[in-house]
Amino acid sequence: MNHVVFEAGASDHPFAAMLGELLRQNLETHPQKWRDVAKMNGRVAIVADDAHVAATLVFDGRDIRISAGLCGAPDVTVRGSSDAIMAMNNVPLHGGWPVPNPRSEAEREAFGAVVAASSNGSVHTHGLFQHPMLVFRLTRVMSVYG
Repeated sequence: MNHVVFEAGASDHPFAAMLGELLRQNLETHPQKWRDVAKMNGRVAIVADDAHVAATLVFDGRDIRISAGLCGAPDVTVRGSSDAIMAMNNVPLHGGWPVPNPRSEAEREAFGAVVAASSNGSVHTHGLFQHPMLVFRLTRVMSVYG
């Protein structure tokens, strides 16, 4: 079906609603991202510690289901400050890979911010080594770049 679906109450939860709208816009703007979604099976929790909010994204190879808060046992958890988490949406993509164009200062800065957040502990991705392809595809689907 290829839908972004809000579970009960999630559309009223600002963080879950924001993530859902970001995903919906990315997938409408770049419909080829549905190919990644079709290969994603798993549960991803996204936690913004400073704002004390969380949302859970469930990928079933077809749809993306969004719940407010932590729901079930996540395969992957992305945890950090809200600024660091939102910076992840600006990861540039080239040829489907999360890398900046070396000639674009804006892309280098956006990529550098994400790398710095991971390096300095502002963002932690739990489950990365157990589910690397889920994290890789999540990065591609969440990025505002094509």
